[in-house]
Amino acid sequence: MSATTITELLARVSEIRKKHELIADITGERFNVFGILGLQTSETRTHSALLCELLDPQGTHGLKDAFLKAFIRMLGSVHGHIDHPTPGDLDEISPIAARVIPEVGIGCKSADCSQGGRIDVVIEFADGRRKILIENKIYACDQECQLVRYHNYDSKALLLYLTLDGGEAGESSTINPSTKQHLESGVHYFPISYKSHILNWLDECRKVASNHPLVRETIVQYMNLIRQLTQQNTSSKMSEEIANAVLRDEETLLAYSALYQTYGTLREKLFLPITTELINLANKHGMTSPTTEIDPASQEFYFWDEVLDHANLMIGFSFDQGKWFFGFARRNPESPAPGDDVIKEIAAKFSDMFGSVERPTKNWPICRWWQEYPKWDSDWKTLASIHFEKTQSAFYNNVDDKLRKMKEMSVQVFPASGQL
Repeated sequence: MSATTITELLARVSEIRKKHELIADITGERFNVFGILGLQTSETRTHSALLCELLDPQGTHGLKDAFLKAFIRMLGSVHGHIDHPTPGDLDEISPIAARVIPEVGIGCKSADCSQGGRIDVVIEFADGRRKILIENKIYACDQECQLVRYHNYDSKALLLYLTLDGGEAGESSTINPSTKQHLESGVHYFPISYKSHILNWLDECRKVASNHPLVRETIVQYMNLIRQLTQQNTSSKMSEEIANAVLRDEETLLAYSALYQTYGTLREKLFLPITTELINLANKHGMTSPTTEIDPASQEFYFWDEVLDHANLMIGFSFDQGKWFFGFARRNPESPAPGDDVIKEIAAKFSDMFGSVERPTKNWPICRWWQEYPKWDSDWKTLASIHFEKTQSAFYNNVDDKLRKMKEMSVQVFPASGQL
């Protein structure tokens, strides 16, 4: 294997990528109304709302129970052993009477975390078959005993855990330490994914709506959004062409193998200048080493000064569930400081400055998804732009602005002495 072979392979792959990007521009493949409106990751306003509308036999789509029947068929094919029903149980002539309700409140969370909460989607059937409860996760973290509480609300209901990739829920959601209750995947709840299950169902919906162009094209737009969120937006034909180029001969395949093995080194070289510049920005705002922690491997960046240190807080930019987020994290999550009143005060200032706090956790009581960089780990176009200085100043100015504003918030809330 020679360096020439690697160079030729890279050149060929670059040609293929440019060709398919041109096709995407011509066909408008990248145009997506959800993305334009900034709604691509909103669980409530976009995903749950649209799922409810499509599943509702009384929905404005005008196709009555056709989408709901397709959804039930999908569930039967995925979990054929569950009692709800298998595809053969459906009478395609008889209509299904059902209510599809978003954001169903089931009471306040009890002290032992066994009851209460708000279920994303509830499907109630008039014929008495058991309800379907859907917990809809895009990037949100599992909440404390969340699935346990929903299961206890109706233990006979079919509880679905819908995520981008179909992973199982975490122990924090399925285990209640107080009551010793433990939910099992495939028994008490069933994971399904946007990546395959919902996309396949939507494809069936698209076919059903073939004579309803506005409904059909909305479904197509939504399918494209899901492909983007699940990192499937790259053309399958492009992937096939690249694979064929790699398999042209033994030398080309070995060249690809050599490239693949440099992934770790590549990421290190890619993030080193970013890390260095972030440290410089921290120093600019009086957050000097060693009170600066940056872990480029996990892409977590934390900064604090004396005031924040005394307050048990740090300013952070962290990567989780496919996206970056930023805000105030606790340096020691087990410490009760700062108290709830202080957290509320900072959260109010944070919301005024950046928008509402999203899905606060014990470790991150005040945080928000970083909308400008939604797919930091996988968005190579963004990383390439930063690395090769095409939009470098915009990125670092963005970080600089957030650091400055969050430090000003901490100074406003805490006196110089760091009193809580």
